[in-house]
Amino acid sequence: MLIPTTTTPSPAMLRLRDLWRLVTLNRKMGFGLAILTFFVLVAIFGPLFFPQDPNAFSQDVLQPPSAAHLLGTTQTGQDVLTQVVVGTRISLLKRFHCLPISSWCCLRCPWRSCLPPSLHTGDH
Repeated sequence: MLIPTTTTPSPAMLRLRDLWRLVTLNRKMGFGLAILTFFVLVAIFGPLFFPQDPNAFSQDVLQPPSAAHLLGTTQTGQDVLTQVVVGTRISLLKRFHCLPISSWCCLRCPWRSCLPPSLHTGDH
């Protein structure tokens, strides 16, 4: 005879489930997370689909969007979509590098009295 056992989910699974519930119930948060996910995916996988050099010049000057250039070209013939992909990568990379530095500075700033007590990291 088998005795059914109930397993309790781990704390990490409970946190993930709560986060998923928060995202699905809050439309603004879900929409913002979808936009962020889109740009992260463009930054990661964009160069696989658009391997052109973003600084390469061509004779296709100021071309409107077409099959060859999905967002058109610039005054110097550079592909706009390739520049957007590379710009997205650079922008996200800078943000992810600056986030820990700015967080550390914020928590260590001399004006920490404006922070809630739970965020204080020690006495200075």
